[in-house]
Amino acid sequence: MTDFEQRLIDVIDELDLSPSQISRDIDVGRAAVGKWAKTGKISVESLIQFTTFYNLNPEFILLGKRDISDKQQQCIEIIKSLESDDMRLDIILKILSD
Repeated sequence: MTDFEQRLIDVIDELDLSPSQISRDIDVGRAAVGKWAKTGKISVESLIQFTTFYNLNPEFILLGKRDISDKQQQCIEIIKSLESDDMRLDIILKILSD
């Protein structure tokens, strides 16, 4: 299995949606989605539909590169700086909502 295929499988798993729900959302067959989730094999057209509908970064799935926004980077830095009992979630939510 390639890294690409494994990343696709992981992303599908992280969405925590059934193959039926994904197939309805992007108008493909449920069996096709089941195949993607099991094997990581997907057509270019389906990959575009999938990443577009769920607002996913296709570059990450294809190449493993994460392109994050400045807001996301700010949130990561805040989270890294938090102590385990520090609950500054309101700061993170404000950054994301701007």
